Order: sequence, then C-alpha cells, then structure tokens
Amino acid sequence: MTPEQREVVGAAFASVNKTVSRYGGRPLPLDTSHLHLVMRSDLPDDERTEFAGTSGLYNSNSQEMFVLFSEEDANSKPKLLRRVVHESLHFNSFQSISVSADRVIRPRHEGMMLMQKDGYIGSWLDEAITERMTMSIVEDRLANDENFRDDFTRRQELMASAIIDSARE
Repeated sequence: MTPEQREVVGAAFASVNKTVSRYGGRPLPLDTSHLHLVMRSDLPDDERTEFAGTSGLYNSNSQEMFVLFSEEDANSKPKLLRRVVHESLHFNSFQSISVSADRVIRPRHEGMMLMQKDGYIGSWLDEAITERMTMSIVEDRLANDENFRDDFTRRQELMASAIIDSARE
C-alpha cells in the first residue's frame, strides 16, 4: 500500500468510526491488516469473472475486507475512499453467529441481512442502507477535507458539465 493509499484508508476508517459513534455504536479498531487492495488483473480468470460486478467485499468469517480495482481506477482517491468506507461499514455492522453441534460457525445476522442455513435473505436492504451511509460519509469527506478538495472540485465540475450537456439535448 502506498503512503497516499494509507492516507485515504486512514481517512475512511476515521470517518466510519465517527459515523458509528454518532449512531450509538462502538467502532471496531480497524487497521490496514484488515484490508486487501486487489488488482482485478491479478485474479485468476474464474475469480475475475465471478467478481466482475463487484468493487469490494467483506468476509465476516475471516474479518477481512477486499477492495477490487482495475487499471483505470487504481489511482482514484475518491473510489478508494468510497470502497473502503462501504466495506468498513459492513465490518462495523451488527453481527451474530450460530454454532452447530459439529462446531461449524455460520453467520446468522449481519447488518440488515438475515441468513438461513442455505444462504442469504434480504441482502438488498443491507446494501441499500450501507450505500446510502457511504454516500453521505464520502460526500462529507470530499467536501470538507483539504486532502480531497481537488477531487471534490473536479467531481463537481464534471457533474455540472454533464447537467449542462443533458439540458442541451
């Protein structure tokens, strides 16, 4: 991880901790050992296909977050911030487990997601809430942190340009 990436990851963790505390939770002490930045090109072909539409994932069993990048977005601070915030929110969400008689540990409840023995139910609600919180955290960080000021300004200019272009059509 580069020093610039460490700075972005630190900002993401700090923002999530602040949000979790604001809602009455106790933020988990996350650090870079919980996070893996993965280039899609480094994945085996079958995994590249399996995770084609995924920008990150959180594994509750191993307590790890994986953030995926392509060559085009590998150096984007806003994308790294957004993806780490999103997965960190999953990491900090409520979790409960069940242990079977043969001592197999299975997740029972993560965030707003409930599990049955054969898989997930209701994951869309968890993703919707997590993404809404992510958007709020990222917008606040981009707008108010001078380390992201150039990225925020560039984003605002692109959005304004897109609105003007669509109005002309």
